[in-house]
Amino acid sequence: MGGALQELLARAWVSPAVAALGGAAGLAWAAASVALASHCKRRRAWRTGDSRKLFHFLIFAAAVFVACGVAALAGLAARGGAAAPHGGDNLVLQLAGSGGALWLLTP
Repeated sequence: MGGALQELLARAWVSPAVAALGGAAGLAWAAASVALASHCKRRRAWRTGDSRKLFHFLIFAAAVFVACGVAALAGLAARGGAAAPHGGDNLVLQLAGSGGALWLLTP
């Protein structure tokens, strides 16, 4: 059982380059969200509760965006499509029976 679990985790784990890119994008989004909420609070004289709501909306909207992206990849795989690494950290998505492919180039 341990071998099967390790194999499953190895297939589900992202590469360090993809994790670093996603982490950097997440930190940039969080910093931009804080900056916008802070700008609205200090320069636009928003109430604290309103700027806090804006910040939380932006953070949770990003979480939904990420979750929907993961769900879309899972749905693609469930419908017979494929998402496979190709040439380093590049990702190729192919729809079942379409013959075409969508290339997602990641650094």
